[in-house]
Amino acid sequence: MKRAFRRWLPLLAVGVVLLGAGLSARPVPEFFPRQDKLHHGLGFLAFGWVLLWAFPRLGLVGSLVVGGLLALAIEAGQAAWLPARTASPWDVFAGLLGVWLGWACWRLSTRRAMPRPQ
Repeated sequence: MKRAFRRWLPLLAVGVVLLGAGLSARPVPEFFPRQDKLHHGLGFLAFGWVLLWAFPRLGLVGSLVVGGLLALAIEAGQAAWLPARTASPWDVFAGLLGVWLGWACWRLSTRRAMPRPQ
């Protein structure tokens, strides 16, 4: 039970941060144009990595589905309830790209951690 909790806690933390930032009434201030795409990409990179750390059998397609659903939910919430925010399909794309990069980082980290046959 404790081991499962240690895997779920980072996933829960990153998910809460993504939902909190994505569904806040005011967007994060931008210092350069399209900075929000960078925020989406980095946030979903972290989400993709901890998602696979918690559920390693999920794989690339499964993590893209879960990450895509979360990105769509955030954008739908912005469109439905937050008049000061703008929903964008490019934000979903940036989130999916971030999940893919998170998968790639997870794969690299697990390959290095695995012992090599001799």
